[in-house]
Amino acid sequence: MRYHSNWLEFIGEKMVINSYTSPRFDTPPTLHDALLKQAKCIYDEHSNEDLILLISGGIDSQMMTYGFVKQNIPCKIVHFDMRYEGRKSEAELLFTKQFEIEHGIDIEYITFNFSKQDIFLAAKEKDWLNTSSGCGNLLQLMAYDKYAETIDGKFVSSPGSFYCSSEGGFLVNLVNGQVHGIDINRNIPFMYHSQHLINYYEYVHRTHAVYQYYNRFDPKHLAFTELGMFLRPKLGSWECVHDADYSALTKLDFGNQFSSTLLNYPTRHFFQNEIGIEGQKTHNTEYIMVYSV
Repeated sequence: MRYHSNWLEFIGEKMVINSYTSPRFDTPPTLHDALLKQAKCIYDEHSNEDLILLISGGIDSQMMTYGFVKQNIPCKIVHFDMRYEGRKSEAELLFTKQFEIEHGIDIEYITFNFSKQDIFLAAKEKDWLNTSSGCGNLLQLMAYDKYAETIDGKFVSSPGSFYCSSEGGFLVNLVNGQVHGIDINRNIPFMYHSQHLINYYEYVHRTHAVYQYYNRFDPKHLAFTELGMFLRPKLGSWECVHDADYSALTKLDFGNQFSSTLLNYPTRHFFQNEIGIEGQKTHNTEYIMVYSV
């Protein structure tokens, strides 16, 4: 499986930015402008196709949607309301509906109610525990597979996340496992499609001492202050599989998207104890270094 764009190389499950160049920043970039330019680049290239934005309660997909909404780009905005044995993720729905209200948009909510048997069969079929992806990614893929069969068009999603590392002044990208199993020919990775958002992240890291001071800082959290988005912890798309009280888990780690909230219920525990399958799930700790050339 291999994917190329102007500056992105996708090999297997690894995304490598292979022609990353930083402009001179004669006009300092802003997050607002970067998101709008990123969305416009996608629309200019795919204006003859129906664009479907996949939005969740997370900040990545909401920044993506923000860019399209502010550019008035025609598109369908869809949220997968994933449930397990009838149990829904109240936090995910709350965060998504709040964004819908604040921006005056219409989001199509599609409910997928997965049973224990559904997850068992999907995990076995896709040999899921021998990938680097989590339980939430499997639920997302199951929902995507069902929905993609019913509609034409290109999906725009927001896989991956960068964080700033003080060592060497680099932006660092975790090897991406979120796109495992997704048909990349129908999916446009918003963050990696053009250089505008990455250039913005690099600019703030190079010009603000506060971000250079911390050993690790996730720049997407700048949306909370620059775009006025409401604070919320990271969710993992698997909150529906157990009964934790997510209203009590409010910790927000600005240096790590994988916060204690997200890790509250280990994936392996769910697969082994709830679903009844085991495997040699890989844990990929390799990093990709992103820097100006």
